[in-house]
Amino acid sequence: MTSALSLQERYAQAVRDDSGESFAALTEPDITLSGSVFAWPITGRAQVQLALRTASGIYDELTFTGATELPDRAYLEWSARGLGLEIHGVTAIATGQAGAFTSIALHHRPLGAVLAFSKELSRRLDGLIDPSHFDATSA
Repeated sequence: MTSALSLQERYAQAVRDDSGESFAALTEPDITLSGSVFAWPITGRAQVQLALRTASGIYDELTFTGATELPDRAYLEWSARGLGLEIHGVTAIATGQAGAFTSIALHHRPLGAVLAFSKELSRRLDGLIDPSHFDATSA
């Protein structure tokens, strides 16, 4: 899979696509999603897409502030506002030999934002994704 779009552009496009078609075309079926708001990774295309789409709805605004891209991975720095908090972080995307995403890692900061985001994501995904993926201490 080759594309004239950067990994950052492909990622943003896939997360925004309500149909899931872009996400499916850009990801491996067994993709994993990990990060600071998760107790353990979420696996599988449908579950990862659901978690990312839901997470993106928590932000009131999000701006990518920097990116480093290599042939098999990208690191996207960002600043956001959500839940009444300033949130900063890095998204790491790894790709396989064909260029499809194999893993995505979301790293939020500071700690208060991590805990609040995990709690809100768990609330919004209640009944859709196993709650043990999220911070049980802030429930």
